Amino acid sequence: MIPVAATHAAIWLVGTNEPFPADARKPLGMMRGVADELDRLAPGRFEHWTPRYLAQYANPNSYGESRADGVQRAHAAIELVRRRGLIPFVAGYSQGAASANIATDESPYVPCGYLLSDPLRPAGANRTGQVGDPGYRAQPDQHEFRGFGVGGQHRVGRARWYSIPGDVITDCSPGSLVRDFADVSEWFSIAGPQGVHTWATETLEKVKGGAWQNAPFWARFFARGDLAKVLPQLPQIAATSLAEATGYPKVHTAYGARNFPGTTYTYVQQMARDMFFDSAYGSGVL
Repeated sequence: MIPVAATHAAIWLVGTNEPFPADARKPLGMMRGVADELDRLAPGRFEHWTPRYLAQYANPNSYGESRADGVQRAHAAIELVRRRGLIPFVAGYSQGAASANIATDESPYVPCGYLLSDPLRPAGANRTGQVGDPGYRAQPDQHEFRGFGVGGQHRVGRARWYSIPGDVITDCSPGSLVRDFADVSEWFSIAGPQGVHTWATETLEKVKGGAWQNAPFWARFFARGDLAKVLPQLPQIAATSLAEATGYPKVHTAYGARNFPGTTYTYVQQMARDMFFDSAYGSGVL
């Protein structure tokens, strides 16, 4: 077979605590299934880049610090592949999807981000992107989604989302107590006194800045006039939150096994097929 010169680069951001390849190229973990399918569909079209970032959650570095490191490493990889004359596509899973989301939003050079179980998935984001995308396919079962990403909503215009309904990381119900855990633990670290100081400072800023996701509910809860109204809601909120928490990680790790709705392909295979489809246009055209 005559070697094909690569035209694109797939920049892979792995999930929390997933391993990194020794050569920093083809990813391991959940993203490996996407990379393998992409190579099968378009041999040689993509170079693989897997930036080594913290990929941690509190042990020892905080999730917030780790996510920011992922964004920074993604930007560095984007710059490197552009120097090679390649078109960068950024893809991520779980924590890596959050970093990919932000990096794609911040970079004018990335035609599209591919986000598998994005903790920042906005409510209503379609599994294959947004209306107007060339590969858009309306999904009849959007009502299955309970909510949006456990870390909040960050809508980047050039992205495709792949989310299993009920995966608490990317489909957490509004008002869930899991959101409170995500907010309070975002900057928590066991890295020492400085980590504790950063956690306290960032958490206080989140509260003061109105970024605490369930702040309106708790404000009503602690207000005398509303307590009688919101107190009866707590048992149902607690039951829903517990069900979401106990469903993890079974659903969260099923993207390589479950079929994408309306297809015979798994979620990771569908992501590869969309990357292949978009790359055929040279620039991604999203």
